[in-house]
Amino acid sequence: MCSCGVGQGLVKRLPTAFIHDKKTTFKKDGSPLDADTITHYEQMTRVFLDTIQQKMPAQVTKQDLKDWIASQRLRVSHRTVCNLYVSIACLLHFCGVDHKKLLPQSERPTPVDETPECYSQSEMTKFFCACVDERDSLAFEMLLKTGPREREMTHLEWNDPILGPNPIVRYRTKEGFRTKTSKSRVVPLRESSCQAGGVA
Repeated sequence: MCSCGVGQGLVKRLPTAFIHDKKTTFKKDGSPLDADTITHYEQMTRVFLDTIQQKMPAQVTKQDLKDWIASQRLRVSHRTVCNLYVSIACLLHFCGVDHKKLLPQSERPTPVDETPECYSQSEMTKFFCACVDERDSLAFEMLLKTGPREREMTHLEWNDPILGPNPIVRYRTKEGFRTKTSKSRVVPLRESSCQAGGVA
């Protein structure tokens, strides 16, 4: 039975109830889901419901899922489709619908480890030459040389870079923010990056 009340119709009641569930969900460390995650669920729910155009969870069919997957493949990468499908499975579970009974494992989008495609030295040179804003240039250099996710970088504090003979930067889970894996990590920081950032 759907927590939002099947009799009231999926389209009218589900988004509000599902998002409320996510806003009141807390992780193992006691922290709530971050705002970006909530926004993702809101957008994903709206797109999915607009695509399938069904009134009740029990009406969702295998073909609905396949059509939705096909529509997503037109706009995003396979890896992103896999991530979005996990969210859809979560949505269906909230409504008491088992996605595994709708779509066999062989047809569910599954991540495939691929060799990343690197930019060439020439492409990198052109890119950084185009970064005329010093702040943008420093941010992209930090991303390139230490490998954080964007929000990990923007949540750095002044005590996260640790200078000395072997400078490092700490990407940490902290109050109000967590890394994607919830685990903190330490990354070597090149001296040139310290000098460029004015922290040497």
